[in-house]
Amino acid sequence: MNAKKLIAVGLLMIAVTYGLSRFSYGLMLPFINETINMDQSTSGLISSLSVILNCSAISFLG
Repeated sequence: MNAKKLIAVGLLMIAVTYGLSRFSYGLMLPFINETINMDQSTSGLISSLSVILNCSAISFLG
């Protein structure tokens, strides 16, 4: 398989799965906050760390 084609397919797969996970996290966040009594700053920290980790993984692998 061509390396450029493999990279394009891999990046597309990462983008789709990351987008779906961010969407589902946002929908489930009120229920998560109620269940484990998490405040807004903790929720924001978790969300921010996921974005930072994703960007650093892409830059590390790219």
